[in-house]
Amino acid sequence: MYHPQNAADGFYNVKTTALHVQNIYFGGESGLRNFVFKFVVNITGSGPATIIKQASLANIAPSASQGERNQTISFNSFNSSGNVSTHSGINGALISGPNEQKDLAWTLISQTNSSGDDLSQGQQPYFNLLIDQGGSVATLNRIPIVVPADVYTNVIQLQDAGGTGLIDTLTVNVNYLATINLSQSLVVDVQVDGSVSDLFECVIFQVINFDLLGQNTGNGFYVYEGTFSDLTNYAASGQIVLNKTNANTGSTCSSNWYYSGVSKQAAVNLWASCVGIPQGGSYFYSNFNSSNFDFSIK
Repeated sequence: MYHPQNAADGFYNVKTTALHVQNIYFGGESGLRNFVFKFVVNITGSGPATIIKQASLANIAPSASQGERNQTISFNSFNSSGNVSTHSGINGALISGPNEQKDLAWTLISQTNSSGDDLSQGQQPYFNLLIDQGGSVATLNRIPIVVPADVYTNVIQLQDAGGTGLIDTLTVNVNYLATINLSQSLVVDVQVDGSVSDLFECVIFQVINFDLLGQNTGNGFYVYEGTFSDLTNYAASGQIVLNKTNANTGSTCSSNWYYSGVSKQAAVNLWASCVGIPQGGSYFYSNFNSSNFDFSIK
């Protein structure tokens, strides 16, 4: 307690000590953040008087930082387990230090698909939160199951005072859908003699706006050796999986998928080389509509 400079006689203030500031934070125990001050004032001629004042520590909202906040993160849908994003939190303590990381509570309050369906109800959820470092760090984690191709919205909440105080909320969107910019069929007609032709067929897709977090980009050109009808026969529930993992990208010819991140022609050349198309064939490209299908990348 001290008498402020230039204040009138009889006026006093109470200020905190440096030690108090260094160790105080808005925690879950109310007894540690509510204070009662008792003042005894000696008044000349009338004896002592007692004054009681109460004070409560004001709360500052916590802050969840780092990680992929309010962004969309793309993933390989067939390799769905692992971390999505990591977030650190502080509770608003005035002085930076270990007190900032105390009494924090993280909650994955919702996870929904693009239709708004709540994935946490009536089935195994696709995501959960892993809490580390005494509660100051939360990691959004993909549960190790095959996730249907869609965009999923996860809302994460950080609350101080052991889950009873103020909150901060962040959103992480997880994308398993590939955006198809080009769908083409290709038929190569090679004349064997004047009246007989050999036909070679494939399907071409171009993927855009799909960046695989922690992996090589998923954007580029995919060639499937066969027809679109062949490919859709394997499309469960209208979902087509572009097989980048096993696609031929160089001199090997070990699968019926081919990939190039450079150009359509480079991907077609890989396919033509592997299937052994002779020189002099006629190439016929035809666009088609693939919008009735969802695409993901394996």
